[in-house]
Amino acid sequence: MARFRIASLALTAALAGGWLALGSPAAAQSAKPSDAALPAGTLTVRTASTAPGTLGVYVRNGFPFDVVLTRVDATDCVNIVATDCGPIGQNVRVATGTETLVRTVRQADATRTFGVTPTYSWQPAVAAK
Repeated sequence: MARFRIASLALTAALAGGWLALGSPAAAQSAKPSDAALPAGTLTVRTASTAPGTLGVYVRNGFPFDVVLTRVDATDCVNIVATDCGPIGQNVRVATGTETLVRTVRQADATRTFGVTPTYSWQPAVAAK
């Protein structure tokens, strides 16, 4: 009789656990790229085609404070207009938890592939007193 009770308790626990796992909306994960969690404590740099013949450099701020990009360089330029390569020459503020377009470069020859390697320097944004 004791074995029957233990077996029935184990079966009940297994079924209840299965129902909880299947019916729990908290366990559901979004598969959309826009819902991806922002990495904490990092700056993420990516490039994306913003229009035909242009390439945008985007920065996502995962720090719990605003940052200022003091330099965004376009290095290793492949088929990019010469004036678009090199330093950006201005400071760009990126708010916490946001993604900002910090630079756009143009393709030199439309018949060839193009690309760029972005590099940057940053510092925490300090409020003026």
